[in-house]
Amino acid sequence: MCELLGINSQHRFDTTPLLADFFKRGGQTADHADGWGLASFDRFDDLRITKHESAAAACPHARTVLQQRQLSDRLVAHIRKATFGDRLTENTQPFRRSLWGRDWVFAHNGDLYDFYPASQSQYTVLGQTDSERAFCLLFSTLLQKFDLFHPRLRTLLHFLKQQSDDIAHHGTFNYLLGNNQLLIAYASTELYWTHIAQPHQAISLVDSRYVIPSLSGHHLNSTIIVATRPLTSSEPWYPMGKGEIRLFSRGQPLIDISCARQHSQKWDTAEILV
Repeated sequence: MCELLGINSQHRFDTTPLLADFFKRGGQTADHADGWGLASFDRFDDLRITKHESAAAACPHARTVLQQRQLSDRLVAHIRKATFGDRLTENTQPFRRSLWGRDWVFAHNGDLYDFYPASQSQYTVLGQTDSERAFCLLFSTLLQKFDLFHPRLRTLLHFLKQQSDDIAHHGTFNYLLGNNQLLIAYASTELYWTHIAQPHQAISLVDSRYVIPSLSGHHLNSTIIVATRPLTSSEPWYPMGKGEIRLFSRGQPLIDISCARQHSQKWDTAEILV
């Protein structure tokens, strides 16, 4: 299967060390060697996606991306181990679609078996993967349910959880969904998150064993990191339960819903985000 990385921070910072550590899992410290992708929003909220069908750990295109110093506060990255679909760029994630006047990106870890939903005229599947089929189905149902009006965040999260639980019956369905403000994480098997806030100590990366010093140029302010497996060994990472969905924004956890508890965090009144 694949691996996911999502970052949502209060302010832009140099994400390059985290990305470099994550990309090592693309063929060096793990065998996710069938492609990689990076989606990030710039300071003007414009979305940029770069992806390639090569192994991230050895790809010259990935090396160029890292050399450009990735300053960002909102990103989703993916490294692929192909199961459904050929090793082609169009099958590489994250995928991009528009809804409610915003660009969204989606990345999935897992396999969905016997999953061939009816084609939707609003969101067309361009590649061969189960992941893109799931993304298009989710957005088609969102558009059918809410039309052109963005629902309140709690309503959106409850509806996404219901739809995601249904899709998860076909196999493994861990995903990240983000736009220029929100990062949404859903877990059917394995997904972890951590919250790094000021003041923070030096951060130890797992795969590269590199240490990000506690210097002003590396301050993470208030930052959420979500990953398939923990990227650092110096912070507590919290496992998401089966069927749990979480929403983050501006480097803070806003809402979480699980099978065990229908619970909303105290920050969920910030509906001005929509």
